[in-house]
Parts: sequence; C-alpha cells; structure tokens
Amino acid sequence: MVDSKKSTDRSNPSCSDEVLFFHIPFHTRDISRQKIRDIYEKTCEGEPQSFNFKHISNEDSGNCMKISQLTIAYSRPKNIRDYLCPSKLIETDNVFVSKYV
Repeated sequence: MVDSKKSTDRSNPSCSDEVLFFHIPFHTRDISRQKIRDIYEKTCEGEPQSFNFKHISNEDSGNCMKISQLTIAYSRPKNIRDYLCPSKLIETDNVFVSKYV
C-alpha cells in the first residue's frame, strides 16, 4: 500500500506532501529496505526521458508530481503476547489511568 501524506507545514520535509510512504507488513525473510529503495530509485527516479515520477503531470491540476523523499514503513502483526499482556490501561469507575501515568 502506498500513502501520500499531505500537510500545510512546508518547513518540515517529513510533513510535506512531497513525501511518499510505502507501508508494508514486516516479515523476517522479506526483501530488505535498501533493496526496496534501490528498486524505487531505478524504476521511479530513472532518467528524465524514461518513466520518471518527477516528470508525471496530474491530469486534474496539470502540475508535475513532486516526490522528494521515500519513507518505507513496516507494521508488525499482533502476536500472542499482545493478546495476553495488553499494554493499554483500562479505566473503570474507581480506577483512573491519569493516576498511574
């Protein structure tokens, strides 16, 4: 899944709409982050004459796509520890989480 985050804060490049987030589930035997980055650079940031993400125009606005940074994000599926030892504190009528945090 690929997400493109949008923000109005242009001073922070990590919060910009020019950052592409590539979100995948983590697996120990999966392809490495560096290999994904290499494939992205070869395929999507290739020569300007070829298919290049920085030279694709948006049909609606007519602007060129601007991706300045690729961020690869991994997610971990829940395991049995997450179900047996939940880390979320539960509030009741007598117990308040703010008292312990």
